Formats: sequence, structure tokens, C-alpha cells
Amino acid sequence: MASFRKIPSGKWRAEIVLHGVRKSATFTNRRDAMAWAVQTEESIRTGKIHADMTFGEIMEEYRQKETPKKRGCVFEDRRLRFYENDPIAALSAGSLSVKDFDEFVSRRLNTISPRTGRRLTRGTLSRDMNVLSAVLHWAMRRGYISSYPLDGFKWPVPEPHRERVATDEEIDRLCFIAGWDRKHTPKNQTQMVVAAFCLSCETGMRAGEIVAIERSWISGKVLRIPTDVTKTQQPRNIPLSAKAMEIFKLVEQADVEPRIFGLAISTREALWNKIRNKAGLGEVRDSAGHVIKEALRFHDGRATFCTRAAQKISVLDLARITGHRDLKMLMKYYRPTAEEIAEKLSGADDHGY
Repeated sequence: MASFRKIPSGKWRAEIVLHGVRKSATFTNRRDAMAWAVQTEESIRTGKIHADMTFGEIMEEYRQKETPKKRGCVFEDRRLRFYENDPIAALSAGSLSVKDFDEFVSRRLNTISPRTGRRLTRGTLSRDMNVLSAVLHWAMRRGYISSYPLDGFKWPVPEPHRERVATDEEIDRLCFIAGWDRKHTPKNQTQMVVAAFCLSCETGMRAGEIVAIERSWISGKVLRIPTDVTKTQQPRNIPLSAKAMEIFKLVEQADVEPRIFGLAISTREALWNKIRNKAGLGEVRDSAGHVIKEALRFHDGRATFCTRAAQKISVLDLARITGHRDLKMLMKYYRPTAEEIAEKLSGADDHGY
């Protein structure tokens, strides 16, 4: 679409963004600018002028304008910077096709992670495509591309959902590595990260929600999460166990304002990985490369809470605490071990079905 503005010299500048094509020109009067715009737009529609924006340029503009608005901005910014070095970034935005993204997927599946030394998982690839899809939809709304190039694309199937929860022994190990005895106020950010994970195991809260907590959110035995902090954009009231209240009591004594944990999202993520690995809770594989035990992630604290709480409260009460509207999604966080289920079955055998 064309836009017109008068510049300091007194002349008129016409700018066009249509079907991925950007054109601009300066004229002595608005009438000439409008006439040029009409002719140029018609040339673009008839194919006489083709898109000259690359996909990389679109990703860069999206990263600067849209990514900062998101709560997951740190992750998305990092991913987009990475994609801008991929060959797909050099392609003309107007010529993108399913074939280009099939080749992108093939390259990514053969990429070795510098952090783990292993090939990327399908789950990571699925998240990659979710980010690129968001960029493409935004580009369509802006008029940079005329159609959605992922129509007919076979989406990567992610791995089965995780089964990992934190055991009491593993939580003790994390606290030991961080030097936090759970009886005194956390002294540094490393201990704050472990305290935050312990709180996740007691409340089912997400990492972003925990690092955003302020004193005013806590009212007696309830923590009230504001609308703009939750992932679902719905306020939640979290009932606090005695252990959760004790964690809050110790953290608040650190006297950090306004967010009581005093952690940035990126800091929390980096420190968690260091603590987890030092505690020996990383991924375990056998000689054939099969995953025998998944690495413990911070988000597994949410599943740890759900799995434990499901033994004490109804599934509807649990969904209300976690903010799940779809019970199928909640099931992904219920992760009892085979041993625990076997014990239940043994108890049922003793008393009869």
C-alpha cells in the first residue's frame, strides 16, 4: 500500500509496500507522487516489478518491531538471529515455497548443537517452524508477501511429551550444589534460582511467572498472578502450601524490590543450566545414543507439582491452579513413574478392585 508524507525540503515522498516489494520516490507535489504510486502498484500486481525483500530482511524487521512485545522475547530474538545466518534468509521473500522450508528442515535436522554435541531434536525444530510461521503471517499482514508459503508444508512431528519430574533427592542435590540449606535467606542469584525451582515444585508456576513475583501479589495463603503475566492472559490465584510460604518468607528477607527474586529471565536460564549440570542431572544416554534419562529442566517443576498434587486434590481443582482449560494439556504434566503406579496396583490387589 502507498503512503505519502511531506519532507522538510517541501517535497512529497511516496512509499509503497506491496507483495514483498518496497519502492519509494520523491516528487515536487502530491499529485505526481500519487500518480507514480498508482502506476507502480499496478506494475507490482501484474508482475512487472518483483519482490526485492529477502526473507532475512523481513525477519530482521520482525525481530526489531514485534519480538520485544512478547514475554518470550529472549528466546525468539536468539532464534531469529540464528535463522538470519541460514541460506533461507538470502532468498527473495516473494519466491518462498514449501520446497525452501523442506530444505531448511533438512539442514536443521543435520545440525549439531554446539552445547550438547548432538543433532537437534524434532521438538526444537517444531519450535523453529512456529517462530518462522509467525514471521510469515506478520509479513502477509504487512503486504510483504501475497500468500502463505507454508500451505501444504508437512510440519515436523515433535517427540512424545516428557516424563521427567524432580525427585526429593534431586531437589536436595540442587540445593546442596547451590549452597542453600532452605533455612536461611538465599545469598546470591544461584541460590535464588534454586529457591525459584523449589517454589515451582510447590505451586506449578512457570519460570516467567516466578521471576515476576512482587510482594503485593502475596495475600495470606494465596498468591495472585496478574493477567498480563500469565501465558494464557488470564489471572490466576495460587494456593500456597506451608513449604511455599516458607520459601516466600526466606526470599522476601533478601529485601529485593520490586521483583522479590531479583532475577532476569536470561540470568535464570543460564544459572539453571550450570547448577543442573553441576548436580549431575543432565541427559543420560546409552552407548547406542538412546536417551535413558532426560535432563531435568526448570519447567519440570510444574510437572512435579501436578504429579504430586494430583494425589491430593481433584483434577478440576488442579486445572484451576495451573490455568489449564484443556484437561488433555494438563495430562502432559501428570507424570507418575511406573514404580509408583505399580505400588498403587499392589495396594488395589490387597483390598480388591
